[in-house]
Amino acid sequence: MEILEDRWLSAMFARPVFRLSLSVDEHPAMDGWRDHAHRLPAAFYYARVESSRVGQVRALNAAGFHVVDVAITLTLEPPWPSAKPAVPVSTARPEEEGPLAEIAGRCFTTSRFHLDPLIPRETADRIKREWISNYFRGTRGERLYSARIGSTPAGFLAVLAVPSEKGTVRVIDLIGVDPAQQGRGVGTALLAHFIREEGPRSLRLEVGTQGANTRSLRLYERMGFRTARCQYVLHRHVPELP
Repeated sequence: MEILEDRWLSAMFARPVFRLSLSVDEHPAMDGWRDHAHRLPAAFYYARVESSRVGQVRALNAAGFHVVDVAITLTLEPPWPSAKPAVPVSTARPEEEGPLAEIAGRCFTTSRFHLDPLIPRETADRIKREWISNYFRGTRGERLYSARIGSTPAGFLAVLAVPSEKGTVRVIDLIGVDPAQQGRGVGTALLAHFIREEGPRSLRLEVGTQGANTRSLRLYERMGFRTARCQYVLHRHVPELP
């Protein structure tokens, strides 16, 4: 087991944040984590565990970690489906940083940060706002798309490029729609544009969502994505050591 600091989240939480990295077959001995946590006055730890690794989940539960999310990864491979966006979508413009960051700060309810009852809503919203602003600053991701109704931004889709031995996998890093514009085809338009623009130059396309977000799951499946992976996400806040 490795304990790796997540520096960006540390800045968001104003306390050290660490990711526990577990190998697939590892049954974690939690003594190392306890020693690490006891050296800090306050910290936040998280881990992702394959849903089939119940023993790992039990070991983390015994150490005070709690499941806050079921992370589902879906993939799409050629041939690429075609659909014409019903809402205009193009690369985000510099002047749209404020509006798109504000959308990101109010459109999420089922992220792991929003589902964790020990994380204030304002902190969870700030994480999403900063996530999108990092695309405008050039410090994260490859590309950011904006959907517009009239001249007003109505949603966004952020793209990560992940190299692999066989080619580049392009991942939807974050996607969101203004709550006031939901139900008007904005999410479908963003996905259709993503598939059309990124699919032909990618090995495959990938997106992650939460098991609690059934609306998004239905949308991704309707657009041709299929479930490829399922993981438990666990959080542990320190203090509150057992």
